[in-house]
Amino acid sequence: MDPLVLVDALAVIMGHEEKELCKPGRMALSLILQTAQTVLGSKDMACRLPLMEYLAERMCSLCYERAWYTKLGGCSAIMFLYESMSKRWVYQHLFVFVKAQLFVMMDLNGEVCIFFFCRKAELCNFFTVYKI
Repeated sequence: MDPLVLVDALAVIMGHEEKELCKPGRMALSLILQTAQTVLGSKDMACRLPLMEYLAERMCSLCYERAWYTKLGGCSAIMFLYESMSKRWVYQHLFVFVKAQLFVMMDLNGEVCIFFFCRKAELCNFFTVYKI
């Protein structure tokens, strides 16, 4: 069985219209990271797994989908990655993450402007935490 199917399933969950599914999705992301940390001994080693690269790629791809709720799920997953992964790993993926979130901000229309302000606040928070 292909282990990347788990990441694909998480992408579907995070991008689903029912946003209550994001909570168990975030828990699953956390369990994946914690399990990798336990097996490999450190967060830095866990972040080097190809599974984590694929995870980042799939979560960022949600930001480029058409539906606003899929974009919300992608941004939520990216924020989880900002908060949970090692700083080194986050710095290595910074361009891809910021590009995806800026695309979301530029693509929004007036009906979901509150979403824009939430994402903008999260992005500003990220820049202050990582002193960029």
